[in-house]
Amino acid sequence: MPQTKALLLTHIAAHSLYARPIVTPEDAKIRILFSSNSTCRVIADGQFAFDCETGDEIFYTLSDKKLKLVRLKPAHFFTTLNNKLIK
Repeated sequence: MPQTKALLLTHIAAHSLYARPIVTPEDAKIRILFSSNSTCRVIADGQFAFDCETGDEIFYTLSDKKLKLVRLKPAHFFTTLNNKLIK
């Protein structure tokens, strides 16, 4: 629902069918620890990219910045959802 306050952590180009988005409450504080002997590339909000190695940590929390979206026409969430599921 549009009023839901949540954080979404999404894998991009994941190599597993089981890599699903993670939805957390907006006040969640998640720590990601890279503990295997491999490297990975992390891209945050499509803006910042960096490589991680064993022992590196990432902390995932709500930002102070808010995103404002533009609505071009009024629409009810459940009406739109129903129309998309039927078609």
